[in-house]
Amino acid sequence: MLGAKPDFTDGELMPECPCSQAQYEELSSLHKHNKKISPLPSLASAVCHFANLSEQLNELVALIPHSDQRLRPQRTKQYVLLSVLLCLLASGLVFFFLFPHSVLVDDNGIKVVKVTFNKQDSLVMLDVMATLKIRNSNFYPVAVTNLFSQVQYMKAVVGTYMTTNVSLIPPRSEHLVNFTVKAKVGGPSSYVYFICTVPAILVHNIVIFMRTSVKISYIGHMSQSTLETQHYVDCGANSTAV
Repeated sequence: MLGAKPDFTDGELMPECPCSQAQYEELSSLHKHNKKISPLPSLASAVCHFANLSEQLNELVALIPHSDQRLRPQRTKQYVLLSVLLCLLASGLVFFFLFPHSVLVDDNGIKVVKVTFNKQDSLVMLDVMATLKIRNSNFYPVAVTNLFSQVQYMKAVVGTYMTTNVSLIPPRSEHLVNFTVKAKVGGPSSYVYFICTVPAILVHNIVIFMRTSVKISYIGHMSQSTLETQHYVDCGANSTAV
């Protein structure tokens, strides 16, 4: 009979379904009051199937095909290329500004020479004031940490000068460094005294040789420049450099 409640106690008509007992009783009540509803076991099976399907839908994971355009954002290559170019540009600028450039050291001549005589020992004493021109081509300051100069006459050392922490040269600029070397010419070269003091000699020129070394430090880098120059000096009583 269509409206009769089937007996599921024997387990024969109870469909295999994970529905709870409360859900099945609700379906039975609905079937009892509506005679047009299909047989309960079929309806229960459909509802249970739908319940199982709903649970499975909650567990599904959406899969996107490899060819889907969403996996290929527009302008990705352009963005990557732009990033690479910007990195290369930044690296190039850092390398250009921090790479050590040359620091040139040039002789700027002898500015003043003070000459005094020691008649007793036949000595000629020279105060040689020399000037160096240092050109910094870097984009950061450099420090002149050490300066050493030596004056020679006829291969004999007649005077030396040394100093440290000389100067700090600003970036992209030139700087003049002045120093004075005291030299004494005598002993085996005592004839120089007569050359410089005899009134009959109109020109009292002697040739001195200077060797100057400069140490420069910048960004953990140390460089050394050496200059070798010759100068004609008038060793008269009121002489100046030639």
